[in-house]
Amino acid sequence: MAMACNIRHDHRISLKREEQFDHFCHQPRTAGDLEKAIHYYFEKKIRTRHYPHFVYHEINAGNLICGHAKLSQKLAENSWHSLSPLLNKELRLLRIIDLNNLRISYRSLLNARRRKRKWADSFEFYYSIPRDLIKDKNKEQQWVDEWLDEMLNPGDADRRDRFVAAVLDLLNCVRRATAFQPTWATTLEAFEPQARSPVGEPNPDRWVQIMGMGKNPHGHWFIALTYTVGEAGTVARPTQLDGGWYEYHFPSPRETPLESGGHAMDLRLSPTAAELLPEYIHKQIEHPVQHWHDAGNLLGRTSDWRPPDLISIRRAHQALLTSTYKTEVYTGCPNRDVCRICGDD
Repeated sequence: MAMACNIRHDHRISLKREEQFDHFCHQPRTAGDLEKAIHYYFEKKIRTRHYPHFVYHEINAGNLICGHAKLSQKLAENSWHSLSPLLNKELRLLRIIDLNNLRISYRSLLNARRRKRKWADSFEFYYSIPRDLIKDKNKEQQWVDEWLDEMLNPGDADRRDRFVAAVLDLLNCVRRATAFQPTWATTLEAFEPQARSPVGEPNPDRWVQIMGMGKNPHGHWFIALTYTVGEAGTVARPTQLDGGWYEYHFPSPRETPLESGGHAMDLRLSPTAAELLPEYIHKQIEHPVQHWHDAGNLLGRTSDWRPPDLISIRRAHQALLTSTYKTEVYTGCPNRDVCRICGDD
């Protein structure tokens, strides 16, 4: 129901892009057809090594906030309107990475030709992972989780630092062959006040909450990275189509300034959020270890926290949007009288 409402209300999806998406759907469209189409579209047009749909001017111009120099040149060559940056190129963005969720990237280490000598200290134990585990993703994930708990033990800070540097280097290598699109980010300024607990410790539970990451399992290790808009390249306002089949998303209202991007749903309800964080997407970029250092070497393991029920989260976010922009959100829903997402029970 959340996905259907998001697709119905997402004004950010242009008619041209809607037509592109329709090629992935059967007509008339059933609920199952919609889910399959969103999955297929996401794999073919968003999670692609080449230009994903969200950077294309002809179908997503209304969501482009600033562009990479090469893209701007390409737009000019094709007589399209050039992008006027709405964000300063020195503005710092911030993303978080789930180190436990890199199972496929770690798997590339099984090819000895892809290994670097300087990785041996960090990945040597992974090189010996039982090959039969690869056939069972649940057992493989359990092995990876236990391995990371050992490698990121707080008792050896130097090893932790080397390990994070090796993981980022690995991701940079994997990116050149298989990009993982898109990158979701907020601003460092918006993130910093909630980055640490009251006693100054990294607070990964709060990171997951403010970034709207409702499907992340507990007990995972996260790092934070910061970098400039200029390094990110083409930055865009996200739409539901850019998130795939992901219900922990809520389209920003028409009143939201383009430079604010979207707004992630804060998953914490006690207390509820008082401010909205900006939300942007861009292509996967290379991350030197300096991006981690610039974020304060933030690294932490989530607890057993679980998000509350989705309807309560959506309604709290809807109320915050309404309060912030002084306009009722989704009042035009044609199914408002029966829709538990957009209207009343």
